Amino acid sequence: AVRDKGAEQSRHELLTRRIVSYLVLAILCFLCLFFFYVLLINATRNHYQIQRGFSFLPGKSFTTNLKNVLADANIPILSGIKNSLVIAALSAILSIYFSALTAYGVHAYDFKLKKIASAFIILIMTMPTQVSALGFLRLMTNMKLTDTLIPLFLPSIAAPTVYYFMVSYMKSNLPMEIVEAARIDGANSYQQLMRITIPLLRPIILVTAIMSTNGTLQLFDESVNLTRGGPGNMTITMSHYIYNTMFTKNPNFGYAAAMSFVILVMVAVLAAIQMKVGDKR
Repeated sequence: AVRDKGAEQSRHELLTRRIVSYLVLAILCFLCLFFFYVLLINATRNHYQIQRGFSFLPGKSFTTNLKNVLADANIPILSGIKNSLVIAALSAILSIYFSALTAYGVHAYDFKLKKIASAFIILIMTMPTQVSALGFLRLMTNMKLTDTLIPLFLPSIAAPTVYYFMVSYMKSNLPMEIVEAARIDGANSYQQLMRITIPLLRPIILVTAIMSTNGTLQLFDESVNLTRGGPGNMTITMSHYIYNTMFTKNPNFGYAAAMSFVILVMVAVLAAIQMKVGDKR
């Protein structure tokens, strides 16, 4: 009887813990997804409805908002989508490739000041971008690159965060015995990287590719300060469009919400494609 009572009490405690855990998870999910819900709701409402306040019920202006955004000559959204995709693709490729090169060099080779070099890269990762923004802006201005897309993806060559993920993954998943065996078999450094290291890094490459793509599609500060969308909206990005649509002399919150929904769909599709490609490989 005592055992049965103790077992029943344990079951009740376990049930209580599960209920509390599910409740906490439900609250966290609500907090994470609520803002996406707000975005979807606002994308279905027009500017005046949004100004009147938040509503839990969707409106009937979603199709109208999308059509007006696509048809508005002052908002060349297709150019913005193209620019955002080009910048995202180039940024992901450059950051992953050069970060993999750097991480492999630090992980696989012993050289003087190796620890200092690694610590310096990590230090750059913790440094706010605003610290070097003015110098980079002056450099791009002197090189006459401020009206091109180059300043928006070129800094991705130096991506300390991606390097940190890469080198951390190598330390736990790239045994040096494999690298040594490749060296004995006559593989040079480039072959060791491309034939052995990169295939073993597929999981972390997939993660960093998704992170880099998502971060670049949200690019805003660099676009506003470096290119300002010029000349003639040729270098403008989707985030910059949304800002202009919400905070110009003639704001339209419905249009901005519709364009934000377009970015959400783009991110979801790109992430799904990247994950599918990673699974196949």
